[in-house]
Amino acid sequence: MGNRFKGEASTQFEGKTYTLRVDFNAMCAFEDMTGKNALAVFADFEGGAVGVSEMRAMAWSFLRKHHPETDLDFAGDILSESSEILAEVMGAAMPDADEVGELGNVKAKVQKAKKAA
Repeated sequence: MGNRFKGEASTQFEGKTYTLRVDFNAMCAFEDMTGKNALAVFADFEGGAVGVSEMRAMAWSFLRKHHPETDLDFAGDILSESSEILAEVMGAAMPDADEVGELGNVKAKVQKAKKAA
């Protein structure tokens, strides 16, 4: 199971669990493969303006942390089975304020900081 605190999400494919992770290395792998700015493309993804080749490159780069043996074709197969996995992993990598509070102990840290001030 993916760890949302680390920007991960998992999916089942052919009886096996695959975990995708958005981290700095994944963003660099995406940029190296596509020649495109990862942050710009990821923002476009949020707005629904990303092509399927970019989506496949994203999936491949996100798979590399836990599944370095995978290739682009495999990433495409994963997306064919579970295209929503990209939205899940991107949501895990960029949680909103409410989700951050659920993932960590943010409220306790904020209260502690307020008391110290």
